[in-house]
Amino acid sequence: MSEPIWRRLRRLYGPDPRADVRDEFAFHLEERTEALMATGLSETEARARALERFGNLAEAEAACSGVGRRRVRRLRWGEMLGGLVQDFRYAAHGIRRAPGFALAAILTIALGIGGNTAVFSLLNALLLQPLDAADPDALVRVYTSEGRELRTPADRFGGSSYADYADFASSGLLAGLAAQMPFGTIVQLDGGTARFEARVVSENYFDVLGRRPAVGGWRPEAKRGRALEAIVSHDFWTTRLAGASDVLGRTLVVNGKLVQIAGVTGKEFAGVETSTVSLYFPFTSAPVLTGRPGILTDRGDRSLRLLGRLASGATAEAAERDLTAIMRTIAVESPSSNANRVVSVRHATSIVPLELAGDAILPTAALVFGATLAMLAIAGVNVAAVLLARTIRRRRELAVRLSLGASPVRLVRQLVSESVLLALAASVLVVLLLSYLTPIAARIGVPKSMQPEVDLTVLAYAIAMALGAGLLFALAPALITVRSDVVAALRAGEADSRPRARAQRVLVGAQLALSMLLLIISGALLQSLARQRSIDPGFVPAGLIVAELVDPAGVVDHARERAFTDVAVKRIAAIPGVTSVTVASMAPLTGDGMRSSIHIPEHAEAGGESPEIAAVTAAPDFFATLRIPIVRGRELTWTDGDTLAKVVVNASMARRYWGTRDPVGSVVELGGRGGTAAEVIGVAADARFYTLDQPPVPLYAIQRRARGGTTLVIRTDANRDVVLGMARAALTRSDIPLALASLRTMDDILESSLLVSRAITSTLMAIGALAVLLATIGLYGVVSYITAGRTKEFGIRLALGASRTSISRLVIGFGLRTTLISGVLGTAAGLGALRALDGMLLGARGSLAVVTAVWVALGTVTLVACTLPARRATAIPPASALRAE
Repeated sequence: MSEPIWRRLRRLYGPDPRADVRDEFAFHLEERTEALMATGLSETEARARALERFGNLAEAEAACSGVGRRRVRRLRWGEMLGGLVQDFRYAAHGIRRAPGFALAAILTIALGIGGNTAVFSLLNALLLQPLDAADPDALVRVYTSEGRELRTPADRFGGSSYADYADFASSGLLAGLAAQMPFGTIVQLDGGTARFEARVVSENYFDVLGRRPAVGGWRPEAKRGRALEAIVSHDFWTTRLAGASDVLGRTLVVNGKLVQIAGVTGKEFAGVETSTVSLYFPFTSAPVLTGRPGILTDRGDRSLRLLGRLASGATAEAAERDLTAIMRTIAVESPSSNANRVVSVRHATSIVPLELAGDAILPTAALVFGATLAMLAIAGVNVAAVLLARTIRRRRELAVRLSLGASPVRLVRQLVSESVLLALAASVLVVLLLSYLTPIAARIGVPKSMQPEVDLTVLAYAIAMALGAGLLFALAPALITVRSDVVAALRAGEADSRPRARAQRVLVGAQLALSMLLLIISGALLQSLARQRSIDPGFVPAGLIVAELVDPAGVVDHARERAFTDVAVKRIAAIPGVTSVTVASMAPLTGDGMRSSIHIPEHAEAGGESPEIAAVTAAPDFFATLRIPIVRGRELTWTDGDTLAKVVVNASMARRYWGTRDPVGSVVELGGRGGTAAEVIGVAADARFYTLDQPPVPLYAIQRRARGGTTLVIRTDANRDVVLGMARAALTRSDIPLALASLRTMDDILESSLLVSRAITSTLMAIGALAVLLATIGLYGVVSYITAGRTKEFGIRLALGASRTSISRLVIGFGLRTTLISGVLGTAAGLGALRALDGMLLGARGSLAVVTAVWVALGTVTLVACTLPARRATAIPPASALRAE
């Protein structure tokens, strides 16, 4: 039977199984019908009997069509996979023929992919990796906060009390609720003492996590508070207890108390927070170990963090509503402590709670990750430029293959497969190097819960980046080369490369623009860091020494503090060169400090609430030792006695709550309305107590002679190293009832406060330097290649009388023009990025000095990259240049 013309055209695009089956069945049906008609039957009757003989024709056609389609699909997949294998085999042969190019390309791509994947692995460990728990998707964090203090989103996520926790645990929407509280311990080991991070946890803590101890567990006596027990981490057991097999039942002296080891956590248990926790104690032992007898009943002691597991079918929103209802009931029973408490429930999606640290971590993570993406783009563009040069040299071969019938798609696929193969080889190298990240992180003390690992997520990311980079950066050179004029390519000589110079200029221009972007950001961060260092902190850091001490018993004992004040201060003051010494709860830039409620009768807060303000406790001469001026009134001296509590406020607090009035002589109530009365005796100038990059906040100092805290602030005008040695000797004598935790100069503390900024700046500077190096190499390669293509032109110019200086200007001018265009684009992008990063910079947004320095640096590397090709061009004899092809 004849076939329609449209169907014949359709077969040009491949077989059509359904049409073939339909034609075959129609042919046999027609033959059978004609045979029956030959016996004397009418056409209608013959066709009916033929159909009856065939049975259900539609089902048969469908079955046969399905078989045909599957066969065609298998053939197509087989052909495609066979073609891909052939392409990769051909690419491997080409790479083997150019090992130098392959090595350079693999290292360049590995540099870009490696930096990006390393940062991704860190972010994966911090923000994407689920908690080390059974069914981590069901875990939620439970917060309570003061409803009247919700000034910022982070204010919703405060701590809870043990009494609140005990009531929350009855919620039917939680399959379990665990509590934990940070707790510093001093443990006596091998005749000495050492500090370890510890947690007081609810007895169901490991059950809620689904990570029961590998050995042992709490005994009933410990759960009832009749014995002091601890579960130690696997690392503590192996490193501090030498992996002793009789570990269960052994005793430790913790904070001066005998504690029995009841269990050991599993080897793989990493914890669910950003600290390395070595010991876990049940909450029933908290009153004894912490010296806070009311911790289990005081609803105002909100130092707990709660982690819950949702019941089957429950949601975080429903759990929040249920716990809010429980809180309302508590508020009725305890209005003084819980009348305005609000509850928040959030999914525990990562080791770092984004609700607490998102504003600080996410912009930094985005900045560093974006820089590594730019670095990857620069590396990829560099490889793309080399690939373009290689394909240009092969244009005659490609033109011959096109003229012989090869499809452009197949040629593009072959050219791209070479780049993909190089990128995959680079990703293998990257994964091998990244496997060392975990042991390196462990060696430098990174907590196990935050250690990056090359898991399936990181591996998939590295492979995806390799494939994406290979496809993206090879596609443009392949398309440019394949779309060229076949006839012109067959006639072209080896030096005829100018038609491709435009593409190469675009690629190297993109590198330079991205480099300019990174350098501007890096320079702004460097300038911001320098400005942070030059900020006047409000006190005089030179000559300051800070000694931080801890009580080996781990308790708050005011008698010990008085003994410390009487003995340590006198002993330090007697050291030659020490001009003053004082005691405080903290020194500037050494911690987050504390916030305390205060009632100021002269200032009416909305709703009659008592504001929470940053506070320190300090002994006499605190401001004098720091050399913070007292602008009004005075501060306590060592000759004053302890009578009514005295308070010194800073200038920011005076402006905020007293306005133009003089606060000196006012009486305030510490702890809120009805609290301890205290007299404001002075106003101190503002100082930056918490961070250098944030302006001073309202702050007050509670001054008492005998209860300043456990941080010693020493002022000296002598050699600091000598004073440090003498102070260490004085503070480690046995008659001082506190252990020396750290002894540092304020200059070291200032540098430590800039650690994060310095790390980010150093990382960006290193990435920017590598980007400039790659861009310089790329610019040099392009200028050299294009200069080689203009050899004959330069010979003609020289033969007609052009000077060699003019030839140099041509070559260098090409590089400078490329840099100028790219620099303008990069500068615009950089200034836009600085506006977006304004919150991370300190007065460096759009700095003229930064942009000028970057332009000078980029212009210098352009001259360096273009000088050698220019000298080569002018060194060619005119006769040789005229003979060049």
